[in-house]
Amino acid sequence: MRTVWQSRNGAYALPPITDARARLEALLRLYREGLASPLHFFPKSAWAYVAAVLGCVPPSTAGKARRTTRANPTTPPIGLRCGA
Repeated sequence: MRTVWQSRNGAYALPPITDARARLEALLRLYREGLASPLHFFPKSAWAYVAAVLGCVPPSTAGKARRTTRANPTTPPIGLRCGA
């Protein structure tokens, strides 16, 4: 079996993998480890990214009423205000 990609610039063939089972087992082991342990969460840097890239305001400054009630379903959840 062989994988071939077709593109405007030609065809690209991927060579067969001789140790496919070992590689798949390693990937599945990493996947299982990821399911068993939580990911690290960095809220300050996450909000800095959201504010810089999307122009959103964190919920703590967006207003408590907006976080508890969503009268308009088209507004972002958790009181986010983006692209103002």
